[in-house]
Amino acid sequence: MRILRKFLFSFAEKRSFFALTDDYLPSIGKLLKLKRCSNKSAKKLVPYRPKLKQKSIFISAESMDNSALKTIENMIDETPIYSAKTYSRTLRQIEKLKYRKAKTIEEAKEYATKTLGIKSYDIPDVEVANQINLSMTNAIKKSRGRIKLPDKVEYTSITTGDKKFTSLDCPAQTLWHENTNEIVLQINKDYFDNIDNAINNYLNRYKLNGQLVQNSKGKDCIKLITSYKYDNTLNRYYRLYKQGKLTAKAKIDFDNLLQKASYEEKALLASKDSLIDYLKQKRGIDLSHLTHEEYMTKARELLLDIRNTYKMVLSAKAFETQNAVGLDAHVLHELGHSTHFREINFADYGKEVEGAFNQEELMTALKITPYATKNKGELIGEYIKGKLSGDKYSSDVDELFESCFKSPFHVYA
Repeated sequence: MRILRKFLFSFAEKRSFFALTDDYLPSIGKLLKLKRCSNKSAKKLVPYRPKLKQKSIFISAESMDNSALKTIENMIDETPIYSAKTYSRTLRQIEKLKYRKAKTIEEAKEYATKTLGIKSYDIPDVEVANQINLSMTNAIKKSRGRIKLPDKVEYTSITTGDKKFTSLDCPAQTLWHENTNEIVLQINKDYFDNIDNAINNYLNRYKLNGQLVQNSKGKDCIKLITSYKYDNTLNRYYRLYKQGKLTAKAKIDFDNLLQKASYEEKALLASKDSLIDYLKQKRGIDLSHLTHEEYMTKARELLLDIRNTYKMVLSAKAFETQNAVGLDAHVLHELGHSTHFREINFADYGKEVEGAFNQEELMTALKITPYATKNKGELIGEYIKGKLSGDKYSSDVDELFESCFKSPFHVYA
């Protein structure tokens, strides 16, 4: 057995097979006794947790409207061609991969090209470049190389043919260039240039709703009506934004936090029947006869009062993706796309993702994020983003993802 193990170890290393053993040959992975990849260099935004009693009364998306060696050789030979490309790494290489924060654009580009293997890298902001490099590094380590990086990373204006979205709604996108067969991660210049408008749209809505207030210490804050995980973090960003102290990357994080808070609030208010029953019991007020706009205004007002009075916050618990934030979240989502592109014939991509979800699948996809309901491709991107950022999903979500991606996606500590 020792001789066989040594032979297999040597053979797998030469064939850059280490990153594939757990996904394709789990029994061989055990035979080789592959060591789990550590991720000591991982960094992410860690929120202050509000010291409030949390109570969840509205549950989930469901209630929302809306021969031994020969065999091994054959299996390796049948592995898709992408696994033999230059960006494949052995497990040893992955374990040694260590993120290095750059002080200059040149250093960031050197790390991306020489360490990560990106062919072309053009990002003008060093903080943004550092976050992209960190996200890609952590994704490789956490997935043991299952994540496949793009060939190019560029900073450019993005156009979109989707009438539901403008270019300003698209912080990043991943493209396949048919003439060069290259995959390109584009960071949207227009989104950066207009980020203040996006942020102020959220803040103006909070102002109209009476949710821009001062706390007991006289500090400006946004009074959320939900138990949103990044409550205090969001308000630190808010105060720094008002002082003009947020960097370009921090503004993206702030915008993303505002978006997630908005999703959570909408999910809570959309649990209309449950919420009406709860408020009638808690406050003796019946909102069932009100118009939609009147209901939204009054329900929000009562929930804010309950939060202030009882120091208790309510949650819709509609989405299982919670940890991905800001620019890191956008990059991880796009890495999900680049990995998907590597694993299929891109000419067939449309066929791979077309077809609407049925009602049950739609409700399951909604547990990831609302954007995951768009199509199978976006579900893959959102799921992989969540997994790489530390989220755990229920079995029905895992099964739906595997039916779209054609295999599971494992993340390791």
